[in-house]
Amino acid sequence: MKNKIFSCILMIIICGSIYGQTPSLRFLTKRIINMGPLSKDTIIKKSFSFVNEGNRVLYIEKIYKSCSCTSVVLNKKQFFQNEKGVIDVTIDTKNKIGEQSVTVHLIANTKESDHIIKICYFIN
Repeated sequence: MKNKIFSCILMIIICGSIYGQTPSLRFLTKRIINMGPLSKDTIIKKSFSFVNEGNRVLYIEKIYKSCSCTSVVLNKKQFFQNEKGVIDVTIDTKNKIGEQSVTVHLIANTKESDHIIKICYFIN
């Protein structure tokens, strides 16, 4: 009987510790950038660094962008524990005027799945 109770407790501990392990995406650079005033037809290029601080493999499952004027390049989609990654965002401001912003959503297998990058700018 004691062996069965011990086995059950051991299984609960093992399952709990495995279940509690998740990837964790932490940005190493600012995620919200204000570029200020820019000239017409400027090309904006920004890189955003991050690290997987969790104890499971981090997968970037999808990337959504708020504007077709934006291209997003991710150096890869799978990141092991403590591995760093870079997201390159390029915005073509052609035909834009006034206050603008572009949002990029990274969907990952983290506790909070949506990670947001935002670039604001003003075209004179």
